[in-house]
Amino acid sequence: MCAAWAADRCGGRGLGQRSSRTLLGAVASTAIVLATTGCQGQDPADSLGVFAVSGTLTQSCADGGLLAAPQSKQFFVELKRYRTTLHWLEGGERLYGSIESDGSFAVETYLLVDMRQDTPDADLPPCYLERVDQRLGTLAEVGAGESSGFSGELRYNIIPTAESDCSDLLAADEPLASELPCLIAYDLEAVPYAAE
Repeated sequence: MCAAWAADRCGGRGLGQRSSRTLLGAVASTAIVLATTGCQGQDPADSLGVFAVSGTLTQSCADGGLLAAPQSKQFFVELKRYRTTLHWLEGGERLYGSIESDGSFAVETYLLVDMRQDTPDADLPPCYLERVDQRLGTLAEVGAGESSGFSGELRYNIIPTAESDCSDLLAADEPLASELPCLIAYDLEAVPYAAE
């Protein structure tokens, strides 16, 4: 039930504290908006194309447990560019990142979760996890305003905050992960999507 969170996209409405179950099934996080256009009614960003993306798992927090990740994932994304800002449009959400002149880009989102929210217990130490999602890649050569694809990496970084002690969750019958902090990573390959 909890592996599915790693397949979710992160596109956000604001920094929130969520339970472990909500985190693992979450479809929301906080996008770090590196730049905005300030325009209304008209999108000044140029489309680089719509892509079908395939991901292959290269690193996991655990083979089992709550943070177990699927071996592969697929999704669609549209990329747009406005000056040095990359727009990542996926599942109805628009995230903002940076793009360099060589086509390399980075888009990052952030989520803070209170793992004790659903089961408050005064005898347990606090356990807050930061989830930092990174979409890193390089666009193939752009022609006629669109790219022929991109390759890159999707990284889910799961990091306890400095004041947290989550050791009981690692030792549970259904452990959260094999260790914390931990990283789930996918290699990404994207090709232009052609609607049938």
